[in-house]
Amino acid sequence: MEHEGLEAKARPVRPGRPPRREEQLKTELEASMFMHRTYPLAGAALLMAGFVGTANAGSVNVFNHGVKQLGTAYAGAAATAEDVSSAAFNPATLSRLEGQQISGGAFHRSTGGNYRINIDRDVSGSATGSLSHDEFLPYAFYSDQIGENTTIGLGIYSPFQALTQYSTSSRSRYHALTTEYSAININPMVAFSPTNTLSVGFGAIVQYFEGNLTSEIDMGYLIAQGIGAEAVADSRIVNGHFDVYNQAEGDDLNYAFNAGILWQPASDTRVGISYRSRTNHVLDGNVRRPLRSNYRNSLDNYLIDFDISEPERGEIIDFALSPAGAGRGAFESRFTVPETLSLGVNLELSRAWHVMAGATLTRWSQMENIELTFSDAGEVTLPEPIDGTDVNREGMTQRLSWSDTWQYSIGTSYRLNEQWTLRGGYGIDPSPVSGSGRNLRLPYNDRTWYTIGASYQFSPALSIDGAYAFIDTSPSSVNNERDPASGHRANGRTGNMESHTLAIQANYRF
Repeated sequence: MEHEGLEAKARPVRPGRPPRREEQLKTELEASMFMHRTYPLAGAALLMAGFVGTANAGSVNVFNHGVKQLGTAYAGAAATAEDVSSAAFNPATLSRLEGQQISGGAFHRSTGGNYRINIDRDVSGSATGSLSHDEFLPYAFYSDQIGENTTIGLGIYSPFQALTQYSTSSRSRYHALTTEYSAININPMVAFSPTNTLSVGFGAIVQYFEGNLTSEIDMGYLIAQGIGAEAVADSRIVNGHFDVYNQAEGDDLNYAFNAGILWQPASDTRVGISYRSRTNHVLDGNVRRPLRSNYRNSLDNYLIDFDISEPERGEIIDFALSPAGAGRGAFESRFTVPETLSLGVNLELSRAWHVMAGATLTRWSQMENIELTFSDAGEVTLPEPIDGTDVNREGMTQRLSWSDTWQYSIGTSYRLNEQWTLRGGYGIDPSPVSGSGRNLRLPYNDRTWYTIGASYQFSPALSIDGAYAFIDTSPSSVNNERDPASGHRANGRTGNMESHTLAIQANYRF
């Protein structure tokens, strides 16, 4: 959000008395701090820079469960009912499960790549580095056939996960350090079979969502701007010497639903359609900004060199560290986990060989705005000699330019014998954002999936599934991203991001 239209005016000095140097410096500093809106950086530098579902270490992951489905790159997941984990992709598949069944497993995902960042002024730190992280995502499902044509189920799983981490010494630190989003669904479901060839399913979703975003505030540069060009050129205050660590954490609990249809037009063909509604969250959170023990004294010692009196130095420092500057605060932020529509086909070429295909529409465009509102919203009068109010405290909005996307995949499974089944799959996952809409928190781009998997049947009741996925993300660019606090602009590029996922799942029929 740009700052045009905001004015910071010094109060008039009484006629006949020239302004003292320290008063002039204080006026310039306060005007600089006001114009750069340092307080909302609690959310602005964090939430405005990337509090979006989006989310990444180069990717937003919306499939974090179902090992058989992973083995086929989720091809035909809406039409396949081999175990109870399929209910998360289409609740109607519960109708094909007999008796009581339970499935539980976990995904381990390791993602890595490299980046290069340029800032429009001289910023200390590394211009290049690596992006890498590991995630562990468990889940569990249960089903119970309570009638000849009725089955109920319950799933606990993550439908949305994202993580990006830059080094604390990176030049990206004023735009982004850590970006972490996660959602957990508790999803009770029920499925009915009105005919032998048609099943319908419905589910209620209780979704817990949380976000954690960190960066650094370039307080030294903001203060130096208020003092003047001499201070801006002074390496003692810029280049990270007065950085303030900035962390925003928020969470919310809200509700959604899912529904699906499973149709078997022929004995060797199944077609599935499923829908999951969007979840609108209003996150309540707090901004944490710890200062090192000698921060205030170090800043005071620096200001002495500019001929500023002790009382004036105290006022300047108090203002810089107040809620209008680097103070902490509570906030609310709106966030939408988008709705999805999935189509799947499962063809039985023989008793041993199945071929699947699928497509999933994700409505990323529903994440239209990122809104930030502080709990003490309202007019906040700035200290003398500034006239005006910090309108940023009344709320902030950032418009996103994300587009809806279709993910496509094909896969196959082959039953070698009574114990072993093998799987393979291929998928393409286009990016919802182009170069102009990317930022360092979300360097998202097109992804290609290559997957394999296998199952082993120990007994009629017990089976184990395993799968591996290699996901290749194309290089992406970040163009002219603006830091909301200092106004620094960043350009950058990530290389090929690679993700390796290993997953295991156990299934038991009572």
